[in-house]
Amino acid sequence: MRRVPPAVRLVMVFVACLGCAAFAAADPIRVSGLVDGGGGELGTPWNAEDLQLFGNGFSIGSSLEDEVAFVQFSTVPTVAPGASVDFSGTLLVNDPIGAQLDDNRFALVTAPFTLSFHAAPARLSCTTTSSVTECTAAAPVTMTGDLTFTPLDGAPFMRHLVGRGTVQGTVFRTPSFEGGGVRYTFASTPEPATLSLFTLGAAMILRAARRRPRRQP
Repeated sequence: MRRVPPAVRLVMVFVACLGCAAFAAADPIRVSGLVDGGGGELGTPWNAEDLQLFGNGFSIGSSLEDEVAFVQFSTVPTVAPGASVDFSGTLLVNDPIGAQLDDNRFALVTAPFTLSFHAAPARLSCTTTSSVTECTAAAPVTMTGDLTFTPLDGAPFMRHLVGRGTVQGTVFRTPSFEGGGVRYTFASTPEPATLSLFTLGAAMILRAARRRPRRQP
């Protein structure tokens, strides 16, 4: 029985690993879109003002004007130049909203549901005009959430959503009020683990090819 060359074996392992990664990534759905919140006082939930999410198989679009929906931070920002701010938090939607499925069917997203945001710490950059101090910051953010869709003519199904993007926040202080606004923006990008796997596999194959002994003439 002929032995399989090492380089070929590495290719076989690499392809198998890619298959496993594709299977594992088939469950979560990476989304693009945005979530807006603001107009509230620091330390209290802020009214959610917009929800736009697009993923494989569905799209959600709602101004959240007629729904009870809030954005709540995990920690209360401090309005001060150079202060560390963490815009991590959750979106809580207490009313059903509509979704459009890719096969042109309408569905309801079961409520209540939440989306969780995990942001990297950032430093506030502030300006002061008269008696108003306004500070802004931006940071990388990830999102996770489990949503249940119910088509009008079908059975409910759940999807695990993930997102990666940027959070931009503004906080301000006046003599009588501290508040602000926030926007989470997400874009569909390749999975970092998949990119790393491609890089690792290519390096292994190249190394095996270089080490393969040459045939004697």
